[in-house]
Amino acid sequence: MTTYLINHLRIPNEVPNDGGLEYLERVEATFQPYGGKWLVLGQHDEVLEGAWPGSLVLMEFPDRDAAKAWYNSPAYQKILHLRIDNAISDVILVDRVEPGFTAADSPSECAWPRTRIRLDNRAAPGRPPGIRRARRGASRARLAA
Repeated sequence: MTTYLINHLRIPNEVPNDGGLEYLERVEATFQPYGGKWLVLGQHDEVLEGAWPGSLVLMEFPDRDAAKAWYNSPAYQKILHLRIDNAISDVILVDRVEPGFTAADSPSECAWPRTRIRLDNRAAPGRPPGIRRARRGASRARLAA
């Protein structure tokens, strides 16, 4: 199943430095052997809702295994620091839905959060201060406790 890599990319001062430019010059050679290709690179055309600082990078891979193999490959790991040291990124992998998929027909398969997260000044057991999880369907009274 096709997998997409999404990177919400923010470059300080919106001008790539030498390290960022070197990353761009070298990265294609690392993902092409894994079937990766650009779909969107650095475009920031129109925000319809909310704020979107930075730009978007969208890549396609034949499947999740290929995307992870590329990301963990020695060739990519060798240049990864050029992006990490010179930009702020949030990078995720997502799989495409099956052809014919509709949310109305398959609500249980939608990727809505299955837990609620509540910011709190007290530490929950086993979690750093500031994060408490409640089970799905927990009442507001239990969340406030």
